[in-house]
Amino acid sequence: MIFKVTNASGYVENNLTISGTTSDEEWATVRDAASGQSVGTSIGYTTTTSHVQCKYTLVILGDDNVKILRYFLYFDTSSIGDTPISSARLWIYGQSAADAELSVQQGTQADILSVDDYDAFSGTEFGHTSGYAVNKWNEIVFNATGRDAINTSGITKLCLREYDHDYLDVNIGNDYYYVGTILNAAFSHQIKLEINADSEFDTKDTGVIKINTATGVEGITPIKLITDNSEYPLRICGSDGEVYGILNNNLLASNEYNGENDYLPDNVNLDYPWDDIVDVSATVAVEDDANCVNGKRLNISTDTAAADLAYYSQTLSSSDPIRDIRNEIGYYVEWSAKVITSGTEYSQIIQVRDGVYVWQIYMSDTAIGISSTFIVESTQTYNMDTTNSYHTYQVYVKGTSFTLKVDGTTRITATLDYDNTDNYIFFGDGYDAYNIGGQVYWDYIRYYNRVYPSKIKSSSILDIVLD
Repeated sequence: MIFKVTNASGYVENNLTISGTTSDEEWATVRDAASGQSVGTSIGYTTTTSHVQCKYTLVILGDDNVKILRYFLYFDTSSIGDTPISSARLWIYGQSAADAELSVQQGTQADILSVDDYDAFSGTEFGHTSGYAVNKWNEIVFNATGRDAINTSGITKLCLREYDHDYLDVNIGNDYYYVGTILNAAFSHQIKLEINADSEFDTKDTGVIKINTATGVEGITPIKLITDNSEYPLRICGSDGEVYGILNNNLLASNEYNGENDYLPDNVNLDYPWDDIVDVSATVAVEDDANCVNGKRLNISTDTAAADLAYYSQTLSSSDPIRDIRNEIGYYVEWSAKVITSGTEYSQIIQVRDGVYVWQIYMSDTAIGISSTFIVESTQTYNMDTTNSYHTYQVYVKGTSFTLKVDGTTRITATLDYDNTDNYIFFGDGYDAYNIGGQVYWDYIRYYNRVYPSKIKSSSILDIVLD
């Protein structure tokens, strides 16, 4: 479950005019104050150009001023009900940063934020970021204390603070620390609270479990499997092909975009929205198409004679089974697409950076392939008509091994050779270069770990054997 920050959320700031290096007394005066000097909430910010830029614990030397700013967040988590919470994490999109990390703890602020809430927090941290990244999602995984603090029948209140100095109480001297993020509830990059609760699952001990999917049109009640070292939700469905998860090194839950509800990939109402980069000269739209699995297609169109681009990206997370692809155990990426027009080089691409290697498949109107930039071998190309119908493309990666299937038949095998520690996936026209771009209809795109799941038919039985 994803909970979006409410418009009651905001910040409280305290500052002090100083001369030279911040003394311990000056530091304590600002940090330990009972109230702040100014307050702001997200409701007053209405455009992306005036987003709340959270500058936690900083010294601006030219202004002889030491300033601490703290965020106070409100989430309506009343829909969880009286059920145990198995995991929780806070997602914060990095707009800017300067050598700072964020911690989160219990907020005790009033229902309407004021300067008197400057010290409205209690207890120890629920967790903190590590390596706060810009233009990516940063996560804080809640410890047991944090999970227990979530109000399952009302409003959950949290306090965000700069970690290394404000939370740990370390005088900043002459240094300058800050992070920037978006607080406004109107934007797709707003702060989010993700919670997994157990109410929708039955629990089974280790052993052999036989699941008959004929018990319902859409499938059966989901089951959670638990072992001593890990747990992931297992979702089984009928012949609609919904992807499901199995423990450990087996199949994990997938993340899929398919135009559902006419949502573009960056729509905030999606459980896991994508980030978008779309030039004004490009066109993106969700349109009806009876040939697509969900009856919808994503139409991405860029000008092949101009340096424009349009693509969607998503940050991957090894701690989250929904957004998790891991090179060491293997993963699949699958998409269905139809090329309409293409530049002389190619039309659009899909690229994955799995934390170890990066690979990229290009699609033109007459071929698909992978460049020698990414593999040991020379450029590998499979000539085909990509415009005559929707084709299904499946890439399987484990270690350096790379395999591309087209409509179920292996067409390219290669050895990955482009080292990269980033973790994200993107698709569309990602290069603002001439002779690259065109129009592609995207039916769906999904990614998941380990074993490729064929669709479970409504009469089938799935046997799961736990060690």
